[in-house]
Amino acid sequence: MCVPASPQGHYNPAEHISDAAKDLFCLFDKDNSGSITVQEFIDGLRSFKVDLSEDDMTVLVEELDEDRSGDIALEEFEKLMRMQA
Repeated sequence: MCVPASPQGHYNPAEHISDAAKDLFCLFDKDNSGSITVQEFIDGLRSFKVDLSEDDMTVLVEELDEDRSGDIALEEFEKLMRMQA
């Protein structure tokens, strides 16, 4: 089950990224499976008006999916968030 992160009362940049990643991960993980499918990722990016083709989005999922499970786990998603920070 996906539970959004809550503030900790002190600021730690690493925790902030992690909290933001968890919150965004929950938005993408529509079925609360604990991982993001290719289609959930595509739908999530489109909801934020990301201008990439479906093929490019699929390639991005393949690059993020380090364990080759076919889905994006929270740890893999957090790495994407850290790259964007």
